[in-house]
Parts: sequence; structure tokens; C-alpha cells
Amino acid sequence: MSESKGLRHLKILGSNKINAYCPAALKVTEHTDGKCIVSYQKVHVGHQNDLNHLFLTADERKNIASKIAAKILLDNILDEIRNSISDAGLERVHLLTKKDLHNIEKSFNLSSNSCTQYSFLKENDFVLIIMTEAQEEILKKFSSDCICIDGTHGVNGYGFEFVTLLTIDDKGFPCAFFNF
Repeated sequence: MSESKGLRHLKILGSNKINAYCPAALKVTEHTDGKCIVSYQKVHVGHQNDLNHLFLTADERKNIASKIAAKILLDNILDEIRNSISDAGLERVHLLTKKDLHNIEKSFNLSSNSCTQYSFLKENDFVLIIMTEAQEEILKKFSSDCICIDGTHGVNGYGFEFVTLLTIDDKGFPCAFFNF
């Protein structure tokens, strides 16, 4: 039996939905002679134009994408944008989050700094795996049921981890060593 009361958790920034129809619109009609006719209804009903619900402009997105492509750290991009607040007032771009940056990175296909075969690895990651042919044979022979993984965490000043892959036989034989 479900104990759910059918209530959804609201977004932190609230919903874009107003449970009404807003008549504000901009309609462009292009004629065959190249002329455009624009009809405009600027009256908004049922909501405010809250900054947190507005979209970034195409130019803002392109500018941010160029910084991401230049490999500028995301924290530095956020700092630069937040420091650009002037007396003119707060704009949508000043409310940028890391999630926004990741979305821009993804939409411009800039997240290609990871290894294609192993997507969890980044371009600057380092992984060293050592296994001899003899260790491979022992692994094949004794790993049909179970293996053991033993790792170290935070035991050196360089942030490297060391993991050993062992077979489970009468003594436990180390079959591979991982350093990352």
C-alpha cells in the first residue's frame, strides 16, 4: 500500500506554471514581399517576470560557452559574472549556477574533455593498472565465484588512491594493482 498523499515536492525556485492563461504575445507575420508585420500584446496576467524564471539570451549563452571552451574554471566564470553586477541592477545572468554552466557546456557539446571509451575519466585523470600474465591466469582460475578489492584512501599527500584486486583462495593472491 502506497503511503503517498499524491503531493509533489515543489522546486526550490518555484514553478513557471501560473494555472492561468497569460495573453502576452509577440506575433510576427512575414509576407512574400519581405515585409514583416508584428502584433504585440504586452499585458501580462497572473504572473511576474521573475528573474529566476527567465532564460539567458543567446549572446549570453555563447559568451559563457566560449569561456568554457577556453577551459576557464567554472568557479572563475561564476565569480567573473557575479562581480559584474553594476548599479544598473541585477539581471538573469547574475543568478547563474553551476548547473546552468553544465547545461550550456552540454548544449554546445563542449564536454568532450572526457575519454570516449571510459566516460567517467577526464582528460587530465591518471590511471595506472598493472597485471602480469601470471596474475591474469590466476585471476581467471580463482575468480569464478568471488574476488576481493582492497583500497587505501587518503594515505599520501598527493591524493592518489591505491587499490589491489585479489582472488579468494586459501591465501588471497594479488592479481592487479590500480593507482589513480
